[in-house]
This record gives sequence, structure tokens and C-alpha cells, in this order.
Amino acid sequence: MEDDYTSAVLELLSKHPDGLADSEFDKLLELSREDKKEVLNELLAKGRVTLLETRGGELAYRYQSKERAEKYKELTANEIPIYQLLEESGDHGLSSKEIKDKTGITTVKINKILGSMENKGLIKVFKSIQGKKKKVYMLSEIEPSVEITGGIWYTELEFNKKLIDALCEKCMSFIDRKGTATRKEMTLYIRTLGILPGDIKEEEVQSIINILHFDNRIEPVKATLERMDEAASKGREAFGKAYRVRKVYEPEVALLSVPCSYCPLVKECQPDGVVAPSTCAYFKEWLDKSKV
Repeated sequence: MEDDYTSAVLELLSKHPDGLADSEFDKLLELSREDKKEVLNELLAKGRVTLLETRGGELAYRYQSKERAEKYKELTANEIPIYQLLEESGDHGLSSKEIKDKTGITTVKINKILGSMENKGLIKVFKSIQGKKKKVYMLSEIEPSVEITGGIWYTELEFNKKLIDALCEKCMSFIDRKGTATRKEMTLYIRTLGILPGDIKEEEVQSIINILHFDNRIEPVKATLERMDEAASKGREAFGKAYRVRKVYEPEVALLSVPCSYCPLVKECQPDGVVAPSTCAYFKEWLDKSKV
């Protein structure tokens, strides 16, 4: 009978991945107070159930898979709430201050807990391009987001303008040789150069295209029946936009160096935000040069 109760509780909680409040639990599953206490204590001890608090301050229960339960066995009681927060933060992670604000635990204690979890290999720490002194913690198996690392345009937290310039010139030469080129073709070409530590994505190549387009160095080719036939014969994507070198190159504004056009944090940039034009060293540098 006890196994039946255990299975019933796990099945019920598995249907509520965000947690089930204690009052709702009692409505959905009829158990005596003694049986409920015994089954939940057993599942809590095995890590198959965790406790949390609803926004209204009510006790709630959350289902844990066997795989996650194994991980939780390595955690102390102090580490569990921090681990859960980092798990929820995903590839954005959390700073120690953010963890403090969410848990109310003192900074000294948080740093001690984080150090212990890092030594166990459960979490890892990164420095963020949003602030070189800002450390961001996340689970060890998670890769940090572009908002944290800056992606391929940043090297050791510094914006790599030389890389951008080099890729722009490489793409110009490539387009000039071929006559026209699509984003996919430029991506495949850049990958063969071997100047990047990893494979560049098409979305990242679009940043290069945008710079060249804004600088009036290239222009999109209008989709014609002839070009679509040519694209099909060469194995191109039929609807992939192609670009060619602009016949008359008369740059009015030097947009090549505008950091906003390829900054990975442009979506987060706000006048009063953590990332803002008024505090951006790269934007200020560009403004100063444009005044000359």
C-alpha cells in the first residue's frame, strides 16, 4: 500500500512541474495525515520531492526525476536553494548579489556556499562583458549566453574590432571574386579561413553584412527569375538574398566602426539600463572619431 501511495504522489506532482501547493495537494489526493507525512518525508529524503514556497507564502511540493535526485544527493541543505536558483537562471546565470537578493542569505555565507559548490564541480563562474568585475555563476553543464561572453566578437572580455575589420575585408574580396554571394555562402567561406576559434553562425555573419551594407560597400541583388535559376543550379537556397559589390562606393558616414551594428548586447541597451549608450566606451570612442 505504501508503494501505491508513493507512486500516486510522484504521478500527481509530475503533472505540476512548477510545484503544487499543499492545499491543492490535499484536494487532488486523499491521504490520511499520517500517510501523507510518511510518504513525503521518504520522498524528500530520497530527493524525489523538494519543498518551495508559493508567492502567497504557502508550502508547496515539486517533483524531481531520478536523475535530478542523484544530483541533489551531492548538495547540502544550504546548497539546494542556490542550486535551484542557478538551475532556473539557465545560460544567463546569477551574480552573488542577485542570489543574495533572492535568498536573503548573507554575502559571506553565499560566497562560502558557492566556493564549496564550485569545488565539487557543480557550478562554474564567468566574468561578464557587462562589467569586468562582475562574476556570474551557473551550473557546470550550461554554456553561458552571448549576453555574458559577448560571443565571437569579444576576446577576453574586450571587443575585437580588428577581427571585425578583417572579416569585412575578407567578405568584400569573396563577393568581388564571385560576383554575388549569399549569407550562407559567406558563412561557409569564413569557416574555411581558420581565423576563428569556433564555427561562425549565419546570424553572426549577418552583422558583417549589415556593416558592409550600411557603409554602402555592398548592395542586395534583386531576385530575378534568372538569378533563381542560377541559385538552383549552384545548389543555393532559392530565396537566399544575395549581395554584390556596390558599383559606386561613396561612404557618407563611416558606419563600419559603429559598435551598435554588431554589438551582442544591442537588444539590452537602454538609456537608463545597465548597458546604455551613455556609459558605452566603444560608442563614445566612435562619436569622438566622427567629430574629427
